[in-house]
Amino acid sequence: MLLWLIGATFDPARGAQPVPDPPSEPTPAVSVDEQTADASGGLATDQAQASSVAGDGVERGLVSWYGARFKGRRTACGGRFDPKAMTLAHPSLACGTKVKITNPANGRTVQAVVTDRGPFVEGRIADVSRAVAHKLGIGRRGSAVMEIAPVAAQP
Repeated sequence: MLLWLIGATFDPARGAQPVPDPPSEPTPAVSVDEQTADASGGLATDQAQASSVAGDGVERGLVSWYGARFKGRRTACGGRFDPKAMTLAHPSLACGTKVKITNPANGRTVQAVVTDRGPFVEGRIADVSRAVAHKLGIGRRGSAVMEIAPVAAQP
């Protein structure tokens, strides 16, 4: 029992052996079990979209939203993730950068603040909080093509 508590296994032939740490791989922001199937029966996040940045600094590509299981977890920028806050994870914009996110399919636009790094799923340009997804009209779908433009960096 004591060996189990200190993280070791016991094999009478070899004695106590340390238990290896599990591999540390990034976890996708929205897992398959948190997504809703689209009308065609496939998952919306299965769409591989390449991102592009226009001359006006607007980045276009697939955006998904964080699942509830990330609530309260520490973000890369130091805060705690709140799915009700207007935030997003972006791979390169500085923490604290305010951005305008537009859903070209319905014309909805919101402002959000970069508070985390991500996404860690190929083909996506950002992960947004549940609040942002809801306001942009992608909550049920799970992901959609969006346009992201920096507005200002937080001092």
